[in-house]
Amino acid sequence: MKKWVWIGIIAAVVLFIGIGLFYAERSNISGQAVRASSAALPTKPVAITYSNIENYLSQTPMVKAVPSNGVIMLKFFNFDRGYREWEKSYVIKTGSAKEGFAADPDILLTLHSKYLQEMNTNNFCSVIKKANAAGDLGFESPLSTLKLSWKFRSLSSYRDCFGF
Repeated sequence: MKKWVWIGIIAAVVLFIGIGLFYAERSNISGQAVRASSAALPTKPVAITYSNIENYLSQTPMVKAVPSNGVIMLKFFNFDRGYREWEKSYVIKTGSAKEGFAADPDILLTLHSKYLQEMNTNNFCSVIKKANAAGDLGFESPLSTLKLSWKFRSLSSYRDCFGF
């Protein structure tokens, strides 16, 4: 009988620790004091261009949340000649975005380049929503919905940005 009591106590402790960790992660409590500094003050929005998009994307929380085994390719296009012309492509992995090509990306995002002019560091999500609503954002994946959802579950908080 004592053995079952100890097993119950251990199970309850593990359960309470798990619940505590779950809520601590969601509340973003870091235990560090916030200090006023010039780095914490809002800055003027920076226009995004092909010359600075790698640096900008690498600093966004969304790119930092890409899983370590995940690969996303972002390709920009235009319709200047009446058909789709590819301009630049970027390979996005955990915390980095580099110009280049991925042979087998988990996700392929295509975006009309006209949105680069509207994009800045303060409204990235709203521009993506606008492009999606206008049909200028494409999404492809060779993975099933279940595999894609599981692999990229770390990005679930950004679903509203893409309209999913």
